[in-house]
Amino acid sequence: MKMKWLSLKWVGRARDRVVAFVAFLIDHPKSTLTFYAILTISAIAVTTQLKFDTSVDVFFDHSTPVYVGSKQLDKQFGGREFCVVALTTDDVFTGKNLKLVADLSDRLAGMEYVEKVTSLTTVDDIVGEQDNFIVRQLIKEVPTDPAGLAALRRQALGNPLYVKNVISTDGKTAGIVVEIKDLPEMQGAHRQTVVRAIQDMLRKDIPPDVKASLSGGAALEYHYNTSLETDMAKFVPLSILMMAGILWFTFRRVRLMIYPMTIVSIGLIFTMAFMHLIGFKINSVTSIVPPCMLAMTVAESVHYVAHIVRSGMLGMDRRRLLIDKMHELAVPFFMTSATTVVGFLSLLTTKSPAIRQLGIVGAVGVTITIIVTMTLLPVLMKWGKFSLKETAAMDAQERKVDLWVAPIVEFIIRLIDRRRRAVIIGSVVLAMICVAGAFRIKSESSLLAQLGDGAPIVQSTHYVESHLSGVHLAYVSLRHEKQDGFKEPRNLGAIERVQAFLTTIPEMDKSMSVVDLLKDMNQSFHNEDKGFFRIPDTREMVAQYTLLYSGEDLEDYVDSTWSWAVVPFRLKEHSSGRLEEIFNQIRGFIRDHPEA
Repeated sequence: MKMKWLSLKWVGRARDRVVAFVAFLIDHPKSTLTFYAILTISAIAVTTQLKFDTSVDVFFDHSTPVYVGSKQLDKQFGGREFCVVALTTDDVFTGKNLKLVADLSDRLAGMEYVEKVTSLTTVDDIVGEQDNFIVRQLIKEVPTDPAGLAALRRQALGNPLYVKNVISTDGKTAGIVVEIKDLPEMQGAHRQTVVRAIQDMLRKDIPPDVKASLSGGAALEYHYNTSLETDMAKFVPLSILMMAGILWFTFRRVRLMIYPMTIVSIGLIFTMAFMHLIGFKINSVTSIVPPCMLAMTVAESVHYVAHIVRSGMLGMDRRRLLIDKMHELAVPFFMTSATTVVGFLSLLTTKSPAIRQLGIVGAVGVTITIIVTMTLLPVLMKWGKFSLKETAAMDAQERKVDLWVAPIVEFIIRLIDRRRRAVIIGSVVLAMICVAGAFRIKSESSLLAQLGDGAPIVQSTHYVESHLSGVHLAYVSLRHEKQDGFKEPRNLGAIERVQAFLTTIPEMDKSMSVVDLLKDMNQSFHNEDKGFFRIPDTREMVAQYTLLYSGEDLEDYVDSTWSWAVVPFRLKEHSSGRLEEIFNQIRGFIRDHPEA
């Protein structure tokens, strides 16, 4: 009892100090309003500098082995962020169309932030003779005669390294793969720059008889974030408009509607400024802060305004009433805000930086808004006259609502009173159904699903995946304990078995590895005999081929010590649930086949 008494006494003292401070502000309205005006203008200036973070890194715990390994892989092999440009015509292998591919490839390669461009006109070709081969560009000059074009067509469609990568199986769609530099410090801004530039190029420079489609991880991310910005620009004003409508329905006076709107707007501005000041950016998670803040922080202002107006203020000391109502509502305001703040702070238990940011911003935003409510709203309401008409209008509005709300409430009360056992049993059953359903909820982060089938980028993605290959890039990373370990044919065979397993996955379109290049070298070294399209027989042959090979492709699949190899593979699956199943299948295969 003594502890409870002390607790209540402490709450009472805190409330009295807060109310005393509010009284001080009410007595100095001009100074208070000037202070808030300067602070709001400054916060607006800061808020205009708030930027969007379009990278996916903000969702991952940077200390986990998976994230660290992923960044190491990016640094070593690159190429994880890319776009695919698909150009479809009646026949790619014409002088005009090949020149278009060459021109676009050159211009794309010259763009800022572009790491590498792969297309029919940039890929290397291994040309063999007995006991030797040379590496040269597949198309050094575009053929002009029908015979040369026909030969090029046969050569390109006959090489598995090109098919479904830079050329479709029917020879009607050319693919241009644009790899973007990995620049974490730019937080995705450079990818947006590249995607916008590609879109402008395709819109202006593609002939009418050529169908151009753009997809890839970078393009999907760009369009997702663009739609996020667009939705935010629409939804926040819509939320404000809907809130204004509800407040008008409640108070039926513009002035009374403006009070709560002003408070929550200033609170939101301060919150967004806080985001920028502590280095946060808007991402797909924190983008929900503005509508959430508007919805969750308006109630206190409405309560205070309603209490003041209901009292009428006629024949009463306005200052005394404002202070008394704040004294009456201070503790309830604190408790409702505190529970919301605790709810937001609970998000700090997650490992995702984006969700933790939401927890911090949400908690601080609610705290800021309740402070603004308790310190600014009484001052604003001092500068206004209230009449019996406003009180009567509120009472009339409540009576209208009661006409249809009261019967419903009375019916529910009678039902509970007469059917207590049925209500309890029904509630328990409903709760059990809800709990069972909650355990069946699955996480889904597919950008295609979130953008919707009607989005042009989704349609382009489906087109690219049906004519070339999937645009979801993943890697199998394999390490050997010894230097030059992957020059051993036995270890190369392990990579080949991994690729063979990948072909059993229906959603897998294409994989590549150092094994594919070595097979091509082996065939070329034996005068293009297709019987030698296999892993070289000895370690010495592998070493000889790598010395002869002058292309830059090897570094995409194996490091300089030949102890780390990767198998990039492209999937036409975007559902996070199915992707998790696929990756678990691959991990299971590697676990069950340690020799692989």
